[in-house]
Amino acid sequence: SDMSELYLDDKHTSFNVATGKCRVLCATSGLSLGVDFAPVNIVCTVGLPSSVVEALQRGGRGARQPGDLSLFVIFYEKWALSISLDDYGTY
Repeated sequence: SDMSELYLDDKHTSFNVATGKCRVLCATSGLSLGVDFAPVNIVCTVGLPSSVVEALQRGGRGARQPGDLSLFVIFYEKWALSISLDDYGTY
């Protein structure tokens, strides 16, 4: 990335505090693992996650505090509607 470590740290801090100016954070899948952003209420992902575990990891970035609720939205491609669940096993 062309963004400096200082810049990235500043944006993460601004996003993670209620008084910060950054209210929307666009990120790669790297931020779906092990990073807690307490004030997240809505998580959106573009494209189908490759697995249920990946979907849960991404969606799990929201509602990190006890009692919190969040919304997980998946924006998917039109071809996803043709997937047959019969082609996959049960869990």
